[in-house]
Amino acid sequence: MIRAAGYFGTALAVFTFVAPLAAQEKKPIAVISVASHEKLMAAGNELVKIVGMPLPATPEQMIDGMIKDITKGKGLPGLDKSKPFGAVLSAGEPEDFVIFAPLGELKAVLDALPEGFQQEAGEDGTTRVKIPGKPWANVKGAGGWVYAAASAKPLKQVVADPVALLGDLPERYLMAVRVKVQNLDPKMREELLREFRGLPDEAISKIKSMSEQLDELTIGWKVDGAAKQVVAELTVSAVAGSQLAGLAPRLADRPTRFAGLRSAESAIYFATSIEGELTPDELNEVKTAHDAALKRGLEQIDDENSIPADSKPVVKEAFSTLLAVWFDTAKSGIRDGGVAVLTQPAPAIVLGGHVSDGASVATALKRLGTLVEGDPSVPEIKWDAGEHGGYKLHVMKVKPDPGIGMLVGEKVEVVAAINKESVLLAAGADAMTALKKVIDGSAGGEKVPAVAFAIRIRPLLDAAGKMGPPNPILQGLAAQLAALKPGADEATLKSVPLEHGVMFRLALNEGALKAIVMGAMMANQAGQPQAPPPAAQPGNDF
Repeated sequence: MIRAAGYFGTALAVFTFVAPLAAQEKKPIAVISVASHEKLMAAGNELVKIVGMPLPATPEQMIDGMIKDITKGKGLPGLDKSKPFGAVLSAGEPEDFVIFAPLGELKAVLDALPEGFQQEAGEDGTTRVKIPGKPWANVKGAGGWVYAAASAKPLKQVVADPVALLGDLPERYLMAVRVKVQNLDPKMREELLREFRGLPDEAISKIKSMSEQLDELTIGWKVDGAAKQVVAELTVSAVAGSQLAGLAPRLADRPTRFAGLRSAESAIYFATSIEGELTPDELNEVKTAHDAALKRGLEQIDDENSIPADSKPVVKEAFSTLLAVWFDTAKSGIRDGGVAVLTQPAPAIVLGGHVSDGASVATALKRLGTLVEGDPSVPEIKWDAGEHGGYKLHVMKVKPDPGIGMLVGEKVEVVAAINKESVLLAAGADAMTALKKVIDGSAGGEKVPAVAFAIRIRPLLDAAGKMGPPNPILQGLAAQLAALKPGADEATLKSVPLEHGVMFRLALNEGALKAIVMGAMMANQAGQPQAPPPAAQPGNDF
């Protein structure tokens, strides 16, 4: 991803080896939170309403029925439906993973276990329980809570109020995991880095640096009944004063030159607006990448037999110019641009972004164009075919492959728009209209999230309906979505800036959730074997 987002993304690698860690101090390094029974059931009811799928019973009735089936009708009479469930992994022995649940008296829980479960007295006042086919577990009751762990050791002294260990997670999410990286022992970090010894030294160095600078990782999800959406959030926070924390401002909301890519007319888009001075290490990486690409590219041009010898100097010059523009753009620390798919008035894709020197880009492309002038195998390019919104427009029309032609038509228009500091490229049956929409929609320079992605179901369904025979399920979904408010068919991902980090928030709105359910139904339908034709009856001539 983009540099700053990439740093926080790289930090996620730490998560893969946090869970099994062990250290000397008894500090929580990971907690798992599951909301109370009441909140889970309320969320289930809301989700059923949002999706609009009829069920034979309410979620609570179905869950209670499953519990009674397992416990042979006894249920869980001691369950406190107002309290959450949780688990804590402490920095100690690997088996210091304790699960706790508000199940009341332990004896009532043990009495409700189904046949086949073995029970015996354990150490330090615990009871050992063996689930058929699973290892022995140790359980202990205290203060209306039941605690479970792989061994008796972490249950010797249990906290009186385990909910406090979960922090704000039960209130914020239905289910969540939080990893406290700085509670890891430095020596254990070094031991676990050996698990990555197969990676290049540079990659190991980055993972080590992330483990030292990363403070917390939190992943959680919830149902927002009022907004009619399901939300998942990933929060990454860095240690205050660390280099990683210093990169967080790059991901602040800021104005963009390409707001038109993110418009309501884009069926799909991915866009970034990130800005910040590069660190010395980043500058060195950019220069190394540029030098390697330049060397390899010039060598390939020399070795390419399809390029006439007298044309190679022009190709090299253009290639070097374009690569130099990329280098200068990367050094500027500005990553502003993206890609969008539009379906109206005709399918088209538009992509582009900020460049340090748009004039040099145009000059290099025109120089390359002189090499193919008059070649009947190359479509004619109309340079400087017009202007719009401060951009000079260059147009080419090509014949697409048959598969693409089904969607966009027999002719594809390719339009490049270039100005002093921006380059946009559009392709489609009516690329010019799509490109002008993006340019016009970008005039305001509005403030936007640093990283954003969106997919809108309604326009995609409209486009899909034109590509093949009528599909009753898709038609039914389209009819449901047609009645929704604008934006209700979206699935969106965006960054939310924090003081020392960033949150990535994924929201699935009502229409997107309906589409997921319909998609699951279609997949299930496709997997069902077709019924054989009815057998011929005696005396039937047909």
